[in-house]
Amino acid sequence: PKIPRKDNPRSSFTEDEYKKLLKVARELADTGIKVRGIPLTMELYYFIVLVVHTFMRPTEGEIFNIKHQDIKELKNGESLEISCITGKTGTRVLNTTKDAVEMYDKLKKIHPDHKDSDYILFPQYKNRTTALKTVNRLFNYVLEEASLKINTQGKTLVPYSLRHYALRTRIRKSKGKINVFILAKNAGTSVSQLERFYINQMELSEDERKNLLIK
Repeated sequence: PKIPRKDNPRSSFTEDEYKKLLKVARELADTGIKVRGIPLTMELYYFIVLVVHTFMRPTEGEIFNIKHQDIKELKNGESLEISCITGKTGTRVLNTTKDAVEMYDKLKKIHPDHKDSDYILFPQYKNRTTALKTVNRLFNYVLEEASLKINTQGKTLVPYSLRHYALRTRIRKSKGKINVFILAKNAGTSVSQLERFYINQMELSEDERKNLLIK
């Protein structure tokens, strides 16, 4: 017999919540505040934007494992090609959005003396578990200051919520034109996952409704 499966919606930022998160992160970075002795700088802001515009998981195997030598800027400047990503579906190479190019350039200016073998995010922490825990603390502090620990659906927001926001937003803004097979491959997930947790929960856009009409 087929066992019924009930999916719980993934906690995700809304557009307004994401904008508020970025605003508060910038404002806190300008104050020079420290969280448990760790400065909260624009590096956290760049981390947030990079998760969204690379579709990477905020884990040790993905965004915290990326070094400068793993990144290649494509000739047209429209995207970054990132390799050596080890996620749930194995090792993959991905392409980012254009905004990720700008964020990466700004990130390099924070660590101007970086080597190719350095991690792109918080390279001072050679132990990447420590880097992950440090960023989580900073991120949670921003959530608290922005009153965003719980989203409008009553779900707790965490760094992983950025990835859910990224995938949901990319599907929605494409207005039905995105190739879900390519998106799934790029994000290191499956079409089934996209359908279960993102596509099935989204209302049709105006363009998608028009495409359903029989002429």
